[in-house]
Amino acid sequence: MSFQGSPIKRLPRNLFSLTRWGIVFSLLSLMILVVGALRMELAAILWGSAFSLIALYCLLANRIMQSVLRRYFDKTPDPLDCTLPSDGVFPLNLTTAEVSADIPRYRAPGLKIGFEISLSWPGRDSLRLRSDLHGGRNRRTLEFTPSYRGCFQSREVHIVVADLLGFTRSSLPLPLAERLRVYPSVRPESAGRPPSREGGQEDDQKRRTRRSEELLEVRKYFPGDDIRKVHWKVFAHTSELFLRIGEETPPPESRFLVILDPAPSPVVPAQIAADYLDDLVERCAAAVLEALAHGFQVFFALCDLGQPREITVEKNRQLLAQLAGVWWSDRYALELPRHQRYQVLIFSSPGSGNLPRLFEELETRGGDVKLFFPQITMPDRKPERGSVRRLVLRPLAGKGSPSPQIGREELQRFRKVLDEEIGRWSRRGKWKVAVETI
Repeated sequence: MSFQGSPIKRLPRNLFSLTRWGIVFSLLSLMILVVGALRMELAAILWGSAFSLIALYCLLANRIMQSVLRRYFDKTPDPLDCTLPSDGVFPLNLTTAEVSADIPRYRAPGLKIGFEISLSWPGRDSLRLRSDLHGGRNRRTLEFTPSYRGCFQSREVHIVVADLLGFTRSSLPLPLAERLRVYPSVRPESAGRPPSREGGQEDDQKRRTRRSEELLEVRKYFPGDDIRKVHWKVFAHTSELFLRIGEETPPPESRFLVILDPAPSPVVPAQIAADYLDDLVERCAAAVLEALAHGFQVFFALCDLGQPREITVEKNRQLLAQLAGVWWSDRYALELPRHQRYQVLIFSSPGSGNLPRLFEELETRGGDVKLFFPQITMPDRKPERGSVRRLVLRPLAGKGSPSPQIGREELQRFRKVLDEEIGRWSRRGKWKVAVETI
């Protein structure tokens, strides 16, 4: 989206738009000119004057072009627009952005005009999109590949004016609020497959369907059951929902409560904090989708939000959209439902400050609790992105160079706290806790 009639920021640095190469070239030109004048050498004076005039022309032409663009944009409503995918994308997938710009046809000789937008997300390098523009109406389709999860946002877009020699470069910022949602690296298609059947279950189901409707067994309806199997005749008499299936009530462990705890941990090295959180989020999303794939009733909750909400196969994209915007937060606002039994899955990091309060509230409820901590191990020689065993060393977005390794002291400290947390929470009381590393 763009804003009509938005003012252009007039920055002082636009007046002096020389690049480093332009400054070096200008100083050398002046030096040659001064040396030639002192020594009375005609060749040096001519060369120094020519180089100085080139640098002066680039500087003045850039300044004039800035004024032309500024006046043009002040009078033109909605001169530029950049549209990003609104449905969200997955990491490492080719993505396109649509750019529309209205540029004045006048352009000083030797200058070029370009478009730049920077999308930022904490802990990651900004996604930068660039394109050259010509005079008149421009329509561009830019292709790029986001490498990491996150809600990348921009507040402004820049119209860049530069000369062909690279001596000058200036930018005119225009307010432009855009957002690109990059989902976790988990595909939701797996949640659409039907639940697996046990041996002999399919034959028994066929036998029941051949029976008359009056002889079918019924059970109470549970949220998430197939509405097509509701026994409407029984509902007409009792005003309660029953299913025409000869099955017993699902056990309590068929209802899952998945909790994601994004509280920062002091033992997670800062240089891999973003990678660690990405892996924590991806593992949590995979657990939710796997439970949905087996037909279980799944509720999802974040420690820094309110009450849990039910997740269905039809709402898995909403879950991924919510997980795309998860970042480290030590805020605790979770309200667990009372008088309901769940099989609780907690995804957290060792040393989290939310775990004591979370387990204190779980003491008053029944059901089993499983606590998952992502592990950090030393990388292999050829790291692959997205694997827990290769968290420490990952390729940077758009570059082949790896990120810095963590030190052995940091790794030992993490493992020590991890062992302490496993011993602390692996206990049995009113509830049963199983701690696993993933």
